[in-house]
Amino acid sequence: MADVEKNKQSHSSQIAVIAEPLMQQLRELIENTRKRVASVVSDETTQLYWNVGNAVNTFVLQGSRAEYGKQIVVSVSRQLAVEYGNSFEEKNLRRMMQFATEYQDFEIVASLIRQLPWSHFTLLIPIHEPLWEIIVPLWLRTTCV
Repeated sequence: MADVEKNKQSHSSQIAVIAEPLMQQLRELIENTRKRVASVVSDETTQLYWNVGNAVNTFVLQGSRAEYGKQIVVSVSRQLAVEYGNSFEEKNLRRMMQFATEYQDFEIVASLIRQLPWSHFTLLIPIHEPLWEIIVPLWLRTTCV
């Protein structure tokens, strides 16, 4: 009985050695796909945040809503946070609104989304556009090399 178990273990070890190139190929496929998925999620999340900020800005600024816009933002953020999580709390919703206000040209934002995650955009939001247009290319040149 011990010999049978020993043969099974030896056979398994031989298969593992033979299958190692296959395992390496499968690991690479899985890791590369995970990286691409994470990148797509990051891109789509940043785009979502710009769109949410833009939609709230547009709604609040219509007609006389600007007067009680703060109340609308508080109410909407509470509802969104309950339904979709902390990412939509008031502070974050205001940041999304500021993002859409500061960078109104979505084509510029869209071209950078693949290279900058949301956290980088949050650092750039306070910078006014003319300065932003100078800083971003320099930043990309140094961080994407």
